[in-house]
Amino acid sequence: MIPDTTRLTWLRSDTVPPMQAHQVDPRDEGWEVKSPLYRVYFSRPRNGGWESDERELDAADVSEAICWAEENSDGRDYVLYAVVPDEGGRVGLIRMYGSDPTAQPQNSR
Repeated sequence: MIPDTTRLTWLRSDTVPPMQAHQVDPRDEGWEVKSPLYRVYFSRPRNGGWESDERELDAADVSEAICWAEENSDGRDYVLYAVVPDEGGRVGLIRMYGSDPTAQPQNSR
């Protein structure tokens, strides 16, 4: 299912560097995750800080994960991450959509 983009809020902030595109050689790929897990971190201001609610999704693809997050946001901001476990079993996160309101501005990737 493709998300209804009229409902999506495209975020631009100091924490998201401007996008750049360049040509790549696909032969450099070493691995691929066919069915990634996703995490959604919902947040909203509360008592001078931030209230957070985190969920893990077993979604078919990123558009399904975005649709689920939109439908369950209840007006909260959210960040969508792909979950990438390392060889030791620890979890790494790759930001797929949104921006963390608690993140500090960055000048480079």
